Amino acid sequence: YRLVFINGHYQAELSVLPSIPEGAYIGSFGQALLSEQWAPLAIEQLNQFLDGRIENPFCYLNQAMCTDGAFFFLPKDTRIEEPIQVIFIASPGSEKLVMHPRNLVIVEANSSLNIIESFIAPQGGEYWTNVATSFIVGEGAEVNHSKVQEESKKAWHIAELQVELAKTSLFNSGTFMFGGGTSRHEVEAVLAGPDAKCELAGLYMPDTDQRMVNRIFMDHASEHCESHQLYKGILKGKGVGVFNGKIFVREQSQKTDAYQTNNTLFLSEDAEVYVKPQLEIFADDVKCSHGATSGYLDQSALFYILSRGIPKEDAERLLTYAFASEVIQKSKVDWLREELEVYLQSEI
Repeated sequence: YRLVFINGHYQAELSVLPSIPEGAYIGSFGQALLSEQWAPLAIEQLNQFLDGRIENPFCYLNQAMCTDGAFFFLPKDTRIEEPIQVIFIASPGSEKLVMHPRNLVIVEANSSLNIIESFIAPQGGEYWTNVATSFIVGEGAEVNHSKVQEESKKAWHIAELQVELAKTSLFNSGTFMFGGGTSRHEVEAVLAGPDAKCELAGLYMPDTDQRMVNRIFMDHASEHCESHQLYKGILKGKGVGVFNGKIFVREQSQKTDAYQTNNTLFLSEDAEVYVKPQLEIFADDVKCSHGATSGYLDQSALFYILSRGIPKEDAERLLTYAFASEVIQKSKVDWLREELEVYLQSEI
């Protein structure tokens, strides 16, 4: 399955939708809004997300300006095994460009879906992508999500990921940030039903003239829920990384199990990282932790590899790859893991 958007507009001739299950919708958000069957559902859910819960002003700008994006609806007990890739291609030409893609994914009870978002700019250029993606995951449903951001290094990329999890549901997401001059990825996840589970992972690699920001808000709003966060940054040149992760546990959310980890590897003395892990807990029977580390390559490990006759440059590459591979391995798509590994080896 493949959905292709150029400059924010759906391209049916480049998209591939081999078979859509009965009662499901996979396609353009803009076309769904023109449908008598799907428009009421899409509008109701979008308004629900914006009703007093979202504080990000870019979400409201996206809501006001969006014309297209991807829309998915899976009725209950529907499983799509093959991953669906949504590709956003920026081709700004001589004029500056602004895009506001709006993606909405609704997965009903006991259904499953695997989505890959890709943002690319084959010709480079200066433009702004302001994307908002919402997931509504029903009881017992499972969603695996990956996002690969390879925008132009002159571009701005602002993204909001909203997730609402029902009872016993699972949401797994991996974000890989490589492009963009300024890139900001925000996640607002609400574990609204008991025994829900949310797993987030991210890898960001800013170089000179790149600033990459990850902001996570994990809202434990029900009991017996789990959330795991693992974010790693590899900073080169004069690159700047930012991580702000917050776990919020409400009073009724007993038996919560939540942890958050952020690790930063410096490959340059001129790079900068700003880290702010947060816990805000109002329940008294929980297991929560957070931690952050930053530093250079382990000199003992480096010496060990050098003593085996491996050149220093290759040894540093091996250690850097090992640092990042933990995040890459969390992807559920085999071919995506392989592509990320090849890309990583070429960039370090």
